[in-house]
Amino acid sequence: MVIFFGASYVMDDVLFIDTFRKLKKLGVRQIIDFHGGYISIKKLITMFCILPTKESTLVRRIFGKLPVNKEYRGKFHGWGRTRGELRRLYRKAGFIIHKEMSVHPYQYVAILHSKKW
Repeated sequence: MVIFFGASYVMDDVLFIDTFRKLKKLGVRQIIDFHGGYISIKKLITMFCILPTKESTLVRRIFGKLPVNKEYRGKFHGWGRTRGELRRLYRKAGFIIHKEMSVHPYQYVAILHSKKW
């Protein structure tokens, strides 16, 4: 058994699939992935619909707000993925999702099996 605590989200798709395949090849039968980069539908809507409007110079000017300083956006540290993207990656790596759940503080936790039990 292998447990990832927020570690798999720092891997790009190729490394993610390769790592999970290698674990399967080593005989790992179960993986529990506490995924740190899960993007919910609510967060997706916020990122692509609401945030651009909130940061718009024109909209901010209309409401008497100062423009947002867009120079520093933070440091990149991982890939955000939706539930569908995670399912696709697990499937490509040869794992079957046994159960999906939320365990605070992780919004997405997947229990994977290398084959049907």
